[in-house]
Amino acid sequence: MSEYDLELSTALKGHHVDFSIPNISADSFFDMLNEKFPVRGTQIDWSSISLLYRKLHDSSLKSDFDSCIEIIRSRYFFGVNDYPIIYIGDSLTDFAYEFSFKEIGCFFSIASEIPQHHYFMDYKAKWCLSVTMTNDLNFGYSIEDRIKIR
Repeated sequence: MSEYDLELSTALKGHHVDFSIPNISADSFFDMLNEKFPVRGTQIDWSSISLLYRKLHDSSLKSDFDSCIEIIRSRYFFGVNDYPIIYIGDSLTDFAYEFSFKEIGCFFSIASEIPQHHYFMDYKAKWCLSVTMTNDLNFGYSIEDRIKIR
């Protein structure tokens, strides 16, 4: 467990965020993302898919994140708050984290302090919400699953 995982777990517990460490490794979740989304370098190539939400380089990341979450909740999750979410970071955290959609705002407030790219997804990588270290916020469905929802 990295120092960042320890700090993240401690902070989440301190804020009473109900989370767990799934039996599937963070690397396996990254492999799923790489299979389902086009990749450029080490990141998802968001320019290659139809984005459902994008916000670039804004200084009010927390409010942009909250706005994005409300759009996702109302348009794509139809108000469901107990939808399981997976979080993975691309460099400083070693583990994947699972929590319910209702916890995503608090989870992000804590995890965003870690200087890495942040990825939120479902168990099958049908969709992904990413927040980069430069505060780019992107949400979209994988190419395969985007075709299914049309």
